[in-house]
Amino acid sequence: MLLKVLTSLNIAGLLFIAAYLSLKKDDKAEDVDVEEIVSEVVEESLPNSRDSAKLELPSKPVKPFTTGDVHNLLIARTNQKREIFIAGLRPELDSAGLVVVSVFHEVLGDSYTPLITSANDYAHHKKTSAHYRNMALDFRIKGMPMYKKQKIAKLSKERLGKRFFVQHEFPGGEMEHLHIELRDPARSWDY
Repeated sequence: MLLKVLTSLNIAGLLFIAAYLSLKKDDKAEDVDVEEIVSEVVEESLPNSRDSAKLELPSKPVKPFTTGDVHNLLIARTNQKREIFIAGLRPELDSAGLVVVSVFHEVLGDSYTPLITSANDYAHHKKTSAHYRNMALDFRIKGMPMYKKQKIAKLSKERLGKRFFVQHEFPGGEMEHLHIELRDPARSWDY
């Protein structure tokens, strides 16, 4: 059984096990030689593994995420207003949305579920709005302390970089939200 577990792990998993075992072995250990412990774990667990140069652990093939997987993950990690249309989002926006979700978790805790209030659905956006091209999302930030709203906006802007326009819109107002927009390369932007 242990052999199956070890052979299914990647090197990061083995290093984690090794570090954990060393700490369990001696809670007062100051210097942990992780490589030595990995060797011990492998030597004790795998027969004929004395020559570490010949030891090759099979790696599991990793299935890459599809755009549909990323979109479904965004939907699973957020709440959405009932009337919003989110199905046609550009893949880049799905990924950006997940970055923003991680910022919400960092600021408000992992149990917080952000609410997407608008995608390509609201009839009162400007005619030229990126929302209508599936290139913008709005997140609710109304009802939380101002310093947390500002921190969410600042961290989202930093993490998404220049490829995205991030703005805390209508601060303190009824329509207050965090606007995330994929910048259109054909349009001129002031960075």
